[in-house]
Amino acid sequence: MDMLTIDGELPVAMTVLDGQKPLKLKKMVMQQLTVGQSIKSQATLRADQFIVVGELAAMTQLIDEHGKLYPLSYDALENSSRQNFDYLAGLRGELDAKEQAESLS
Repeated sequence: MDMLTIDGELPVAMTVLDGQKPLKLKKMVMQQLTVGQSIKSQATLRADQFIVVGELAAMTQLIDEHGKLYPLSYDALENSSRQNFDYLAGLRGELDAKEQAESLS
C-alpha cells in the first residue's frame, strides 16, 4: 500500500533544532500511518500523554527551505499553538477522506 501524504503550512511557526541551530518552520508534510506505525507511536507515549497528539506528531514532518525533513516531536506539538493542533487535526481528516476515496478507485 502506498502511503498517502498531504502538504501544508502551519499557522504558527514551530522551532526545531538542526544540530545547535534553531529553525522556525511552517512548511510540513503529513503521512497516513499504518496500523503498526500507529500502535508503535502509542507505545512510546508516557502515561500523561495523549494518543491524538502522539499520532499527529508521528504523522507530521516539518520541512526547511532546502527540503530537509525534521520529525515533529510530541513535546514540540504539545507546547505549540492550539492553532497548529487544530490545523493538523483538520489535515488528518482530509488525509483520511483522501485514503477512503482512493480505496474506491
